[in-house]
Amino acid sequence: MMMRNRLFTASLTVALLATSAFSQAKDFGTLKFATEAAYPPFNQTTPSGKIVGYEPDMVAELAKRAGFKYEIIAQKWSGMIPGLIDGKYDAVIDAVTVTPKRAEAIDFTHQYTVSVSSFVTAKKARWPRCQAAARL
Repeated sequence: MMMRNRLFTASLTVALLATSAFSQAKDFGTLKFATEAAYPPFNQTTPSGKIVGYEPDMVAELAKRAGFKYEIIAQKWSGMIPGLIDGKYDAVIDAVTVTPKRAEAIDFTHQYTVSVSSFVTAKKARWPRCQAAARL
């Protein structure tokens, strides 16, 4: 839990420092943030329809500290970047990987999380320690 709080605080600090516009955010009216709302624990939709998770929590804390109002909108991944470019919302709060092509069209903040993915097997699997996958 302590590590999670430190990660959240560090992420929030990076996000606040990365965007000087937040210092004037209360002049923007209500800022709209898009998320997929289907990628727990980062973002997800509860059975009651509320969007919750790590990224919505970061936006709530940013809004509290910078003094702006916000709305979080659920958006399918395929429409996330096109919707941002078209002005449907002001920012995307979803784990968006920086690529050269995306960087030509949109701006990125500093990285706020590190995610490592891997294959897993049962301890007694026929494929011991995933050695074959490690060589891919």
